Amino acid sequence: MHDESVRFSDQMLFQMRNDITQKIEEDRESREKITKELHAINEKVDTLGLKQQELEENTAVWVQLGKDVGGTMRLGKSFQNFLVWLLKWGAIGYGLYSALSSFTELIEKHF
Repeated sequence: MHDESVRFSDQMLFQMRNDITQKIEEDRESREKITKELHAINEKVDTLGLKQQELEENTAVWVQLGKDVGGTMRLGKSFQNFLVWLLKWGAIGYGLYSALSSFTELIEKHF
């Protein structure tokens, strides 16, 4: 293609064409490399998404168990408070009963 009869400007054009062709080839290789890296990143993100979903499914049972235990403890605490209330009013009732029975015994002795 190149011979001695080619003018300087034609040589420069050939060189520019070769440089541009080389640059296009480098850009294509760079684009392919970036595409491969993006594909690998996408695969890793998909894998992480699946792992997260799997982790959520595996821990859902434990989370529900924790909620159930918490609910049971609240129910137990409410029942305990009810028993304390019964004992308190039972003690007050027994005290009133004792006071009234003592008062009636005292009245029966004197009358």
